[in-house]
Amino acid sequence: MGSSAWRTGSKFAGLDDISLIYPSYDTYLDINVPSRNLIKSGNFYDIMFETNYIKKGFQENSYCVYPYFQNGLVMFKNEEAQNEEAPVDKKILLTSDSFGMTLAPYLALQTKNMNFFFGANINLKAYSKDFNPDIIIMLYYPPSIASYINSLSAQFE
Repeated sequence: MGSSAWRTGSKFAGLDDISLIYPSYDTYLDINVPSRNLIKSGNFYDIMFETNYIKKGFQENSYCVYPYFQNGLVMFKNEEAQNEEAPVDKKILLTSDSFGMTLAPYLALQTKNMNFFFGANINLKAYSKDFNPDIIIMLYYPPSIASYINSLSAQFE
């Protein structure tokens, strides 16, 4: 049922299973969350997951196992990025709501430089000028996309 129904899911569909999916190969990434003054480096499992959120029942929101992604800007560096299908030197900017919280860590494996911005409180035009991304991905929950697009599109008028 996802994070939209985590409080009522047990009444209608039971508890969701939480699976942690991570690379089977060695990884080394840097993550920077400016709003929390947090910089971490290490392998994917150690820096991307906060496993204390996984509990039986609903004492905690298990979807917050990716703890950094509701804090505005999150910057990823992955000097070991390898991808035979696409150039790894491309800069990616991902703006999203909770849909992107689980995508961002895995997308960071595919490129050396990716920034993730949670929500729509970003001056996309100004930030794009500074960061100079090769690719901008906007990923939002469909019922709320109109409000996000309206707030972001006004910057380009």
